[in-house]
Amino acid sequence: MALSTTTLKTEIADDLKEYQDFETAAASYLERQLFSAAVWLYNAYPWDFSLAQGNIVTVRGTLGPYSLAALTNFDILAPERRISKYYAYDQGDISAPIQDGDYGRRYEVTLKRSSGVVTLSFLSDPGDGTRVFTYRKKLVFADIATSWPDDEEIKELLRTRTAYRALRNTPDWAQDAANYKKQSEDALKELKLKKRAGMVRQDTREPRDVWGQALYQGYAGDVDC
Repeated sequence: MALSTTTLKTEIADDLKEYQDFETAAASYLERQLFSAAVWLYNAYPWDFSLAQGNIVTVRGTLGPYSLAALTNFDILAPERRISKYYAYDQGDISAPIQDGDYGRRYEVTLKRSSGVVTLSFLSDPGDGTRVFTYRKKLVFADIATSWPDDEEIKELLRTRTAYRALRNTPDWAQDAANYKKQSEDALKELKLKKRAGMVRQDTREPRDVWGQALYQGYAGDVDC
């Protein structure tokens, strides 16, 4: 079930009625602050609902550029989150920008935007085939009511962050606005910790030696240090 922005705006207006009556119509002040809060939350973490996958048909000997113009909702390549394990191919809950090929082959890619059309190029021959890549979608307000989950933790984050943004421009409410801001930031930290539960040896958090090997290998006697 998707999140209802209509209901959410009504709830936020009800929470803030001790300050003033807020209009909940489309394009109203409250809706604009809700969207700003959604942008803040959207960019804070690679949420499941922000991700999508696309395909590139590659040609042997052609590094690129391969146009992504057909993906009208493309924003950026999703940030990879790997779990590396000695004697095994890397795994992760968010795949590499281009999914690994046979025998764990990694495809290194670059994005180019200078032409005004986003293109993708490979740093080595991608061969013939269809390559799957993971990306983050552009955020538009209508997507909140169609793809965001009806999740109480997400809604609470949106309520408190919207309240902060709605009150912050009035000096008499500055302290209350600051309290709402802190509530939203604390709730975000808690939700991030929950999302990380069960994640082991993420590449960006794993200590490595000067040769780039996982440090625990040396302590286990698997490599010379």
